[in-house]
Amino acid sequence: MQNERNYPIISICIAVKNEEKYISRTLDGLLRQNYPKEKMEILLIDGESCDDTVKIAKTYQNKFKYFKILNNPKILSAAGWNIGIKESKSDIIAFLTGHIVMQKDYYSQLIKHLTPEVAGVGGNISPQGTNKRSIQISRAFKSRLGTGGAPYLSGKKTGYVDTITVACYWKKDLLSVGGHDETLVRGQDWDMNMRIVNGGRKLLYIHHLQAKFFVRDKLRSLWKRQYFAGLWKPYIGRKPTGNFLLRHFIPAVFTFIFSILLIMSFFHTSFMYLFLAFSGIYILTIIADNIKNRVPIIDYPIMIVIYFIIHFAYGLGFIIGLSKKYEK
Repeated sequence: MQNERNYPIISICIAVKNEEKYISRTLDGLLRQNYPKEKMEILLIDGESCDDTVKIAKTYQNKFKYFKILNNPKILSAAGWNIGIKESKSDIIAFLTGHIVMQKDYYSQLIKHLTPEVAGVGGNISPQGTNKRSIQISRAFKSRLGTGGAPYLSGKKTGYVDTITVACYWKKDLLSVGGHDETLVRGQDWDMNMRIVNGGRKLLYIHHLQAKFFVRDKLRSLWKRQYFAGLWKPYIGRKPTGNFLLRHFIPAVFTFIFSILLIMSFFHTSFMYLFLAFSGIYILTIIADNIKNRVPIIDYPIMIVIYFIIHFAYGLGFIIGLSKKYEK
């Protein structure tokens, strides 16, 4: 590790709400960083949690030189991160949620790559589970079939990309684009990154740096996450700085075809056969992916359900989101 005096102060903004299950993992992970603790400003911005998130966080205040707990009355993560930008003392800002743990040299490596030529640097995010169900869900998110090939989830090469996550940025670049859009429930980082890139600045992805993301362990929570991710995608894409990628449309196409064939199968036998064929191909694709990723055979049925929720809920949200008009 280089001389600690050469490391700049980095403000780490953690937007949380009801993270009592995971917040200790995140804060312990920050304590294990080989980045100098006196150069880390921890800003935990709480979205009015109704569990013990804040109580647990307070036990860490004496473990860092700079540790502040702030209230986020608007609740949404985007608003919380913007509060962090405003309150930060550093020229370098990092964003986190309350269920992420990074390798111990994560920030020291990011800082080395945060040159004046780039606006932000991020690493690879690896979904993790803490029990049987969340492990099954994390398997789906580790697969390209579940993620659509997003670079921060499956990118194998270091290079410039259109979006990053678990990243650090120059504060001036964040201020130049107005920070996060506080109207967004999902896709806040993608939206902000697009504005940065479309403004002529670069974002760098470092493939060998890993952050672990702890997924929820309820199918209901998975449905909600995917639905809202899809719902806000068209809204963001239609912004002046927005854009769409092929992977954004595929779940919506799947949801549309599946739904039409299912409905029409009640009226005509031919559509029933088409629906069965379409469903069969979909299930075989999931089984092939399970074989490739060495998923235990006993988990195949639940993995089919998990993938269906990931694709159908996102697609349904996307289709409904097409009616959400962008307003300047």
